[in-house]
Amino acid sequence: MADSKHKSKRVCVTMTEQDHEHLTRLAHETLRTRSGYMRWLLHQDFMERGIHNKKI
Repeated sequence: MADSKHKSKRVCVTMTEQDHEHLTRLAHETLRTRSGYMRWLLHQDFMERGIHNKKI
């Protein structure tokens, strides 16, 4: 794994085949990997909830 200035954790997600296909298509349409698209979705949700960059 490449070194990064950010500490990282892993998250495992179980989803239906249909959801996986949707995720793959949306990631491809936005020129992201599936993992990158999931990170983007989480980031967007955090921003909408106003919790981005807040210390927990």
